[in-house]
Amino acid sequence: MLEPSLWTRRGRTRRHEVARPRTIAIVAAVALIVVVGLIAAPDRTGVTRAAARTRHYAAANGSAAAPVTVAPTSGLTPSWRPPAEAAHATVTFAPVARTIALPRSFFGFSVEVWDTLHDARYLKLFKRAVQLVRVPGDGPEVLRVGGNSTDQSYWRSALPAGRPTAFELRNNWLAATNTLVRALHARLILGLNAVARSPSMASRLARAVVRTLPAHSVIGFEIGNEPDLYWYRFRVQFAAESRSILDLAAQDRIFSAAGYADTFSSYAAALRRVAPRVSLVGPAVSNPLRARRWLTDLIARDRASLGLLTAHRYPLSACVHTISSPAFPTIGRLLSERASAGMAASVAPAVALAHRAGLRFRLTEFNSVTCLGRAGVSNAFATALWAPDALFEMLRARVDGVNMHLRTDSYNAPFVLSSRGFDARPAFYGLVAFARTLGPDARLTPVTVRGAGLSHLKVWGVLVRRHVLHVLVIDKAARSVRLALALRGARGTATVQRLIAPSVSSLRGVTFAGQSLDTSGHWVGRKVVQRLAPRRGGYRLSVRGYSAALVSVRLRGWR
Repeated sequence: MLEPSLWTRRGRTRRHEVARPRTIAIVAAVALIVVVGLIAAPDRTGVTRAAARTRHYAAANGSAAAPVTVAPTSGLTPSWRPPAEAAHATVTFAPVARTIALPRSFFGFSVEVWDTLHDARYLKLFKRAVQLVRVPGDGPEVLRVGGNSTDQSYWRSALPAGRPTAFELRNNWLAATNTLVRALHARLILGLNAVARSPSMASRLARAVVRTLPAHSVIGFEIGNEPDLYWYRFRVQFAAESRSILDLAAQDRIFSAAGYADTFSSYAAALRRVAPRVSLVGPAVSNPLRARRWLTDLIARDRASLGLLTAHRYPLSACVHTISSPAFPTIGRLLSERASAGMAASVAPAVALAHRAGLRFRLTEFNSVTCLGRAGVSNAFATALWAPDALFEMLRARVDGVNMHLRTDSYNAPFVLSSRGFDARPAFYGLVAFARTLGPDARLTPVTVRGAGLSHLKVWGVLVRRHVLHVLVIDKAARSVRLALALRGARGTATVQRLIAPSVSSLRGVTFAGQSLDTSGHWVGRKVVQRLAPRRGGYRLSVRGYSAALVSVRLRGWR
């Protein structure tokens, strides 16, 4: 269609010219096309809005599996194609015994050792962030303090030469950690430097922490951080520090699974004397599937001292610079099943190993893109759809707990605290959606999804106290979906809260139930809750592409 300004200019020209037959014919043809177009469009407003939603998307092909590469600081390439036809699906729920109970204190946050000073400075905002994603009736927050800074931190000790990132922990750090734990009523897992190979320093720090923090608040000391990567991170430094081949060989032992297990045992002996009631945690490997030997050797070597088996998982990595690599961060890859169900499958063997040994398994570090994340991917709205899906996949894989990692200087942080206040990024809204899908005595329950071309659709059902059903529908592609919800036992009107944004690559403009979070961490805007009346066969729900919807309905009493 011609722009209005062009029509105006042509109208003015015709007033000063003699109309030619050819011009009249062209104008008549254009007018006819316009009229026909208006007649053929029964809902012009709806089409316009749908087109506006899709103009941000580069690959509106109905499949989240197709990789979509995002520029570091820009959105997706605009696409003016009309939206794909909506898919149709039937979601069925029937009460069954095969449910999975939400483990106590399942979700928590993880922060770097050096960031506790920063977080304590913005204590009110940090506390608000924890409250927003807290599940009613759940156990206390499990706060993990660790990360890459674990093996760079030294408790009141001289720093080693040649390590510019090493830093000294002093009483101000201890006071900040104490402030956080007390304010959050949290349980603490603290990482201890294993690279230093100094059980005595670790025991001095442990003694100070246990004496300062509230009684029973320290539930674990995690020995080292990602020892399966020590070879890449510390070998050059070790070689520079070594004065002889024997010295280097002695240090190199920590690079192996057996060597780490020996180090763990030496720390256990020292820590047992100062904190006998605190469990030891490890091995905090970066990939439990590739580093299975580290898990088995540790269990075989020192099962008596091990209270919790831990690992870390990120589906994508900003340290990968080859675009064709499956680990290179794009929005398409983040929304693929490989980044959620595939990641859960990679930890399932470790979970089974831990449970066979009578141990719990926790991901003490978890996020979307490692190496601080990638702009345009790990801070985009896609993470709001990825986060709840990945967390539910971990719950289905029987993981006992997950800590989402925060860094003050990273793109992948779900929120940022600063003098400007609380900055909730899209991923945080996804965490809120996950928390609201849960509740007291929450149990993950099977739902059946039927329909063609639904690889982009994820549906999670949760029973709350056996009389409320929450169904979280996540559409991870541009193609919208129309659902028939056949929910056995449901009665009365269902409610719907929607998680939406201007586009899948949006950094701002995210709303949940029509509201957004302000700089104080409080909801602003009019709350929008849709109501669905039951029809024959259930409820009818439409979910637009790249969005999520939380359906809640009461159930008739059943056991």
